Amino acid sequence: MGFINERHHRGPTEPARRRIGLLVATAMLGLLAACGTAAPTAKPTDTPAVAAGTAAATLAPTVVVPTPSADKGVITGVIMTNPSQPKPAPGLILYLADILPEAQGTPFLAAFDRVHSVRTLTDPNGRFVFADITPASYSLILDRVFQAFLLSDPKKPGADFIFVAQGGKLLDLGNLVYGVLPGGDSPP
Repeated sequence: MGFINERHHRGPTEPARRRIGLLVATAMLGLLAACGTAAPTAKPTDTPAVAAGTAAATLAPTVVVPTPSADKGVITGVIMTNPSQPKPAPGLILYLADILPEAQGTPFLAAFDRVHSVRTLTDPNGRFVFADITPASYSLILDRVFQAFLLSDPKKPGADFIFVAQGGKLLDLGNLVYGVLPGGDSPP
């Protein structure tokens, strides 16, 4: 599956390049129309949270996992590094990338932009929450400010990590433990 953002593009065929060009042109028009608007973000609270694999809760600001509405979903999970002794990855900027299919319905492209795509930050325990998500297929983007990375499935390195948000449902991706995060283990 390819990946596109405002700096990168990878496509295997000429028809794919034409579709990507159309997507980029559409995204650029959207960017111009939305100048001055910011993507929604999760709001921190002072509720303690415990990431699985940690000994005890710490009293640090953490995101609250809301109850999904009937027509929107909620996606949550915990990003960690160091599989032998997992530790939370706080302060990461994450986006949801829309999965765009080929004509046959096969996932083909993960697309996001920094203005319109939903974003959040991981809290001190590595937890992230995306609330009020339109039902669709998504992937995770790790934004290092200088570059963005499409995260692969941590249980199957190199495999695409695609998940589906459903209206009225909470999707908990669980602990996503990576040996090394793209761009380095530390947040930017």
